[in-house]
Amino acid sequence: MEVYSQERFIICTGNVVHDRPIAERQAMLANMVNQMAPAAPPEVELTGDDNVDWSGAAQAAEDTGELGRLFRGDWEDRYESQSEADLALVKLLLPITESPLECWRTFRLSKLGAREKANRPC
Repeated sequence: MEVYSQERFIICTGNVVHDRPIAERQAMLANMVNQMAPAAPPEVELTGDDNVDWSGAAQAAEDTGELGRLFRGDWEDRYESQSEADLALVKLLLPITESPLECWRTFRLSKLGAREKANRPC
């Protein structure tokens, strides 16, 4: 038995090898799939000072290089996807922010961080 979520196909010719009724095995199949399903990823808790420090956002907004371009949402000419641009921006923000929490908050203030995907819980 092989189970795929996508991009796999089966071709049926109609040539019957064993003429038997199809057995009801949905519960068995569901159980097997549940056992193979990957575990949910652990939740990530961002730590850092609860006081908001705007210096990283201010520095990013004023930057005339790659940091500023990404912060303003200008990514299409240099990255294959917005997700790649997101990662590049986070890598540039990490050195200028004090903690992962501050980096995340600063990213969320950017144009890249304004999209719906960035609002998902960590």
